[in-house]
Amino acid sequence: MSEKEVVFGAGTPLGAAVVRYLAAEGRAVRAVVSDPTNAIQFLPPRVEIVKGNPLDLAIVESACRDASTIYHCVLVRYHKWKEAAQSVMNNLLGHAIQTGMKFVFADPVYDSASYANNFDEQVLHAQEQGFTQVVVARFPQLYGPAIRNTLFDEVFDAIMANKRAYWIGSLDVPRDFLYIDDAARACAALGISPKAYGRKWDISGGTPITGKQFIELVFKEAGKEPDIGIWRAGLLRLAGILDYDSKEMVQLPYDYSKPMVLNGTDFNVWFPTFEYTPIQVGLRDTLEWYKTFLKPHGLREKYFPLTTLPP
Repeated sequence: MSEKEVVFGAGTPLGAAVVRYLAAEGRAVRAVVSDPTNAIQFLPPRVEIVKGNPLDLAIVESACRDASTIYHCVLVRYHKWKEAAQSVMNNLLGHAIQTGMKFVFADPVYDSASYANNFDEQVLHAQEQGFTQVVVARFPQLYGPAIRNTLFDEVFDAIMANKRAYWIGSLDVPRDFLYIDDAARACAALGISPKAYGRKWDISGGTPITGKQFIELVFKEAGKEPDIGIWRAGLLRLAGILDYDSKEMVQLPYDYSKPMVLNGTDFNVWFPTFEYTPIQVGLRDTLEWYKTFLKPHGLREKYFPLTTLPP
């Protein structure tokens, strides 16, 4: 078995960034994507790109040939969570157990009960039973270029259009936001560090901020005075009857009415040289991405430089 790393979900913002950081570390990487033609545009040239869907076990087996580590960076859209997420985990983790491949799971920590997952416990059980080596990287909400959800779209679109920017839930509760490149660097660092295996790691992102502070910082980076409003869930449910975007907003897997802060102390102690991107820098990059990639096309266009798997 070679030291090749296989990244599933390499067409997602997180998966693509993990591929880039692994390649920068000199690792041999195979990137599994749904659209190789699109992936060529944003993945390093020496990375092996293969087409595949992790819901297809035969594809998983083929993509993992002659490799040593599986990175599970597949992002299942939240409206398909129950149907697809467990099947993806069964295929990827099951193959790691069957072959003895190491397994790295990028776990988004949702704080909404309806979308909460216990996949990290399933993954850790594989090492506790001696089946294979595993590590779990737990992330708070990610942000950055190519990270899209209905809330972020509306906030950045409103600021670019000189309109009031609305938040959902509460403007005043603290939340962790982790820049996409920081999440990818952390995931890659855990995957290539033998000492990291056998446990889960919380990656906090630094200092929590509130929704109000988040929007204020984006306005500041845009050079504009803040104009902030709040969408109440009840109103969104009513609006969702007629408007798809409002329906998507209320179905977001994160509960913006409650604090969501991870304790990243262990990770920071074990990786003392790891540096987080300042939130101001991350939001500046995100704003520029929205201006460059989305404004010419419009938020309603099906334009995704990076995609979510499965489709």
